[in-house]
Amino acid sequence: LKATDQIDNRSIDKAISFYAQVLNVEKYFSRKIKIPSTVTETQIEDLEYISELICGGICESSWDTLSCNFIIDKVIKETFLNYWDNEYEIQFVTTVTVNLWENTFSLPIRRRYVCAHIDNPKKLKAKIDVLDIGDPAKVTFVPGSCGNKVEDCLMSN
Repeated sequence: LKATDQIDNRSIDKAISFYAQVLNVEKYFSRKIKIPSTVTETQIEDLEYISELICGGICESSWDTLSCNFIIDKVIKETFLNYWDNEYEIQFVTTVTVNLWENTFSLPIRRRYVCAHIDNPKKLKAKIDVLDIGDPAKVTFVPGSCGNKVEDCLMSN
């Protein structure tokens, strides 16, 4: 390095952040990661996502549609018949799996759709009205009036 060379601070910051995230993942999973000589943008995004989760952060993204399968019970039937035009917050627990540099990392997360509205609510109401308790029903949600934000966070052990 010569005195006349310019150092790109953003590149240095990105490199430090990258290696800090790798260390977070290695510590959490008690596993060493071998980083290849070429790293894709998708791999960097996956690393940022998993590192943010294990550090207790909330990862936000956007969504277009969400389809859910229900078995009709009394509460579900009443909800969809009487509150079919409402907006809902939908939460569920799932496992995300990230494949990164010949490693597979799985984490239990809580996924939260902040503002969901039933797609074609009048059609769903008519369908639910004729279904019996115990029948299956597929419900499709779209973003509601307050946006299309979805949040993931790590489930605590």
